[in-house]
Amino acid sequence: MFLRENEVVRRLAPWLPAGETFLDLGSGTGLVARRLAKVTGAKPTLCDLYDFDNRIDLPFVRQTDPLRVPAPDRSFDTVVMLFVLHHIPRWEDQFVVADEAMRLARKRVLIMEDTPFSKIDLVFNKGWDWVLNQRHGIPVPFTFRSREEWTGIFSSNGYRVDHAESYRPKWPTLGMYHHTLFVLDRRG
Repeated sequence: MFLRENEVVRRLAPWLPAGETFLDLGSGTGLVARRLAKVTGAKPTLCDLYDFDNRIDLPFVRQTDPLRVPAPDRSFDTVVMLFVLHHIPRWEDQFVVADEAMRLARKRVLIMEDTPFSKIDLVFNKGWDWVLNQRHGIPVPFTFRSREEWTGIFSSNGYRVDHAESYRPKWPTLGMYHHTLFVLDRRG
């Protein structure tokens, strides 16, 4: 997964200034957060519902409720969510988690999501999602949305989409479907 982490870090790094704090919401093993800290000089805190045997030694906030994070409003400069929203079974709860991320962020929220562009993309997306997550027992409800759907949802819920960038990741999926990075700020 090292190659995947490097690709994700390369896309996120320009949005994480040195010395700023960020919460990696749905951090998994924390390997991406560790690499982001090394590359950018930003200060990570991990947050997840699940325990991973190979979790690294970084500050950690344990979630007991999948829709809430036990931290005060605007606790972090940036909140990062990498491929989290499509693991939430109920469509309406995706908004709750996005709102929670915005509540915790002083400046911005960075979201990376699988965003299939076609039915073929969606088939590959579902297959890879199952393969990559079943070993950890992470839910795979396949609640994917397109880039356009996410952009519309974020905009209609009061977020300013400052940047959206889609690409086909080379690793580990060999370019079989799209990922999209969304950079969100509060309006006004």
